[in-house]
Amino acid sequence: MSQEEPEALVSSNRQDVPPGWRHDMKNQLGVVLGFADLLLNELEPDDPRRADIQEIHRAAARARELLLELDGD
Repeated sequence: MSQEEPEALVSSNRQDVPPGWRHDMKNQLGVVLGFADLLLNELEPDDPRRADIQEIHRAAARARELLLELDGD
């Protein structure tokens, strides 16, 4: 398997994923981030569920960053 440059991989991925799909995914991730923020604001600092909600927020934020990289934004 050959090693491709990162720019070539991103370009290839842009062609493989329909633009509308990326837009829809960013919107859905925005919903997840929004609800995670609401929950974090309502939970007490020592609530045992807080770490799980923070992990959900981190994962959704990272997924959104990856989509933005694909778009070149």
